[in-house]
Amino acid sequence: MAIMLPSVQQKNLILLAMLAFSSQVFSDAIEAEQPLQEVFQSELVYPQEQGELQFTFSPEYADGDEHQQWSFPVVIEYGLTDALQVELEWTALVYHDEEGEDTTTGVGDLSIGAMYSWMNIGGQPMHAAVALELGIPTGNEDQELGEGHFTVEPFVILAWDLPFRSDTQVFLNAGVELSDSEEEVFTNLGFFTPIGDAIFTTEWNWSEEERYLTPGLVWQPHEGWELGLGVPLGLNSEADDFRFIFKLSYER
Repeated sequence: MAIMLPSVQQKNLILLAMLAFSSQVFSDAIEAEQPLQEVFQSELVYPQEQGELQFTFSPEYADGDEHQQWSFPVVIEYGLTDALQVELEWTALVYHDEEGEDTTTGVGDLSIGAMYSWMNIGGQPMHAAVALELGIPTGNEDQELGEGHFTVEPFVILAWDLPFRSDTQVFLNAGVELSDSEEEVFTNLGFFTPIGDAIFTTEWNWSEEERYLTPGLVWQPHEGWELGLGVPLGLNSEADDFRFIFKLSYER
């Protein structure tokens, strides 16, 4: 029985079909919807779209060698364009309990910032952003409620979606916090990936003073909503022993 081999034209048609299929798969991989809004101690590259508003409430408990602290930050993000967003963060309440000292309660610091993002650079699953944040010392430093000085924090964000798995991403933040008295370099390296109905996140948070490993889980119970829990674990003597960070985000 003779075996019929494909003709040159048939081979070309098969090759074109394979290229079209792989191109479509790759296109789907890089044009997939944003899988995650926020992580816990790092910034993601995704901006709010033009006219889009996001509210985030993230109560945090910190346990150190000689203190415990609850803080209650509120973050508002707004998209001026599809690439440029502005942000306001205010620690509305801080409860600080220092060993051997009186417990103090009051408002914390305020920060305002902006971020400009480039998504799918060159049609590839790679993204970048530049950001700038200004810290305003509205909290009382003497009562351990705030930094006690103005800060300027420029930083960059780089991110890469894994090939053919756009819901899994590796990201990097790098920048410096500048004040009138000192400058502190910081780096955050992390990734996220879906596990069942949740999204698993991990961050390595490094600064000249404090270092943490921050695993976390995020749930998306309904479109526009995110619930999350992160547990930063202190890796050096200057860091808190551990923290709990709860996140509730709503985007509209």
